[in-house]
Amino acid sequence: MKERNTDELIEEITLHIMTASHERLQQMTRYSIAECFNINECRLSTVFHEVTNMKLSDYMERERMIRARAMLMNEQFSSTDELSLNMGIAKKNLFKRKFRKTFGASLEKYMERLRAHTSD
Repeated sequence: MKERNTDELIEEITLHIMTASHERLQQMTRYSIAECFNINECRLSTVFHEVTNMKLSDYMERERMIRARAMLMNEQFSSTDELSLNMGIAKKNLFKRKFRKTFGASLEKYMERLRAHTSD
């Protein structure tokens, strides 16, 4: 695979992930992406990491958390349990850990800042 083609492929894959519907993103896997782009799963992971310096699974997780943050900001869910389930993560504590890892702040702190900002 030529370098230019590899970069284009990764650009197409990231666009595919970013533009996927919420439901589709929740069901998306490395295998389904590899199948969609007609590339071997292992090769996909290797190339993705080489180009982006990020694991594909981490990239997809970050995109999910960005969407969760947007849902929080739009006040689409009344509780973290409800949001966690909607994001496809049955355990609230796991969701909170992933949120903290992505944004560097606990979900509670983030929500406090969000409430303080919206009440101004």
